[in-house]
Amino acid sequence: MANKEYCLAYVPIAMIIVTLARYQLLGAYHYLKRQNYLVCYADTDSLMVRSWTENNCDSVNAYLNLSFGSLKYEQRMTRLLVLSRKRYIYQTSKGQIVTKGFQKHTNEIIEFISQLVLENGWSFIFNVSKPVPDPAKGLSYAWLEENLSMERRGWILWADILQQVQYKCRDAKKYSI
Repeated sequence: MANKEYCLAYVPIAMIIVTLARYQLLGAYHYLKRQNYLVCYADTDSLMVRSWTENNCDSVNAYLNLSFGSLKYEQRMTRLLVLSRKRYIYQTSKGQIVTKGFQKHTNEIIEFISQLVLENGWSFIFNVSKPVPDPAKGLSYAWLEENLSMERRGWILWADILQQVQYKCRDAKKYSI
């Protein structure tokens, strides 16, 4: 919105745009609640709704009846895991796992940890059977689903991941945090 060389930023215009967008989302939220849809997550520019039957937002836009802008349908998600505000993971209908709100600049060890947490955490939360890994690569978590609470599963997962990371970090030239 602004350029550091020129003073083109005009705060009142930005405030008006953000306010109008928020009112539009708030109106859409109330419409969806009245239609008995579950809004799983709302952000500054999006609503994530459970079991939306259409591949468009025509009914919501017709309800809002705005002369400016409109809501746009983006995609269908099969799973959504909200970790905190502005940080979530979802799986598309094509099976791709997408993360939002996480660190962009990573190194190899952070990517390794993230992948382990994502794969194992995802299977814990959604009770997706996880294939038994090679014993050299770590534990099989299959027995955890029936025998332990979510909190204890998380601690076992975390300890196993740290052990695998320690093993990888033995080559300090290749891996460093």
